[in-house]
Amino acid sequence: MICLSGIGAVSIAHSDISQVTQKAFVDGETQLAIEVALDDSLSIREGSIIGWSALRYALFNEASDGAVVGKSGWLFTDEEYAIDSGFDERLQTNLARIQDWTRTLEQLGATTVIVLLPDKARIVFSMLTRTRAPLIQERYQTALDTLNNGGLQVVDLQQVLANLQEQGQAFLRTDTHWTPEGARAVAQAVAPQINSATSTRTEYSTQSGTPEAYKGDLLAFLNLGIFAGPLGVEPDTVTPYQTAPISSGGLDLFGETSVAATLVGTSYSALPEWNFVGFLQEASSTDIISKAQLGLGPFVPMQTYIDELRSGEPIPEVVIWEIPERYLTLEESSL
Repeated sequence: MICLSGIGAVSIAHSDISQVTQKAFVDGETQLAIEVALDDSLSIREGSIIGWSALRYALFNEASDGAVVGKSGWLFTDEEYAIDSGFDERLQTNLARIQDWTRTLEQLGATTVIVLLPDKARIVFSMLTRTRAPLIQERYQTALDTLNNGGLQVVDLQQVLANLQEQGQAFLRTDTHWTPEGARAVAQAVAPQINSATSTRTEYSTQSGTPEAYKGDLLAFLNLGIFAGPLGVEPDTVTPYQTAPISSGGLDLFGETSVAATLVGTSYSALPEWNFVGFLQEASSTDIISKAQLGLGPFVPMQTYIDELRSGEPIPEVVIWEIPERYLTLEESSL
């Protein structure tokens, strides 16, 4: 930071501000000239930052705080490495919260299926350059055991995503999230639980589009500019998918009308790029309403949804609750 501040100071010192400020302040001419001079100096500073970022990445395999650099251009969120003195307490508190809210949903009349998403670093471990703490390594299994012992329906997705990652398709290289193919594989694994809890069917079909470049969210912590290509850090390629019903409406298998299913979760569910809702609908032949939200983790959206149900919103037959593993121990202030 001191180095960058120095670069900025030198840039400004070598700009033409000292000359333009000697002019009279007439009709805003001096102000405009100062702005131009500052823009020039900031351009120099930006170039210096990019150069330093490239040097830092090339020599030390490091990014800015927020991302951890792996092998072969793979990036990971540092949230998957986060651990402090409150780690275990938050884990137990959040697991208890999941059990309590699942019971609340059951009391309201909705079956709940927990979609516990393992960390990207857990699945793409072969691309890690830093070892994760033992407590983090044990977190997923601890959560599975606790929730299963509590009688909850939890889908174990480790092997599903690990099998897909053998083909390099489970997670994006430069992004926190899964690929659309990862979302589809998870949807297919969850579909049987949805089917067993719902009574209506609607057929869906998914169409794929043309693959396109996708700039992952973790690239924001690796400002390489023109050096990205030479250093082997390129955007991912993502195939867009769209899912639509191919029948006129749900077939009520028991002659009753009800809300079939609701999906609650994080950006894994909310972002249209992954088409998770669509893949769930196609795999389960079930109408699904999404209540997923961006940037709030898995707990705030569920609390909001439970409040809505208590206020009179129709109770679904099943609630699918998508929970990324790392949120079990993250401080809520960091969300």
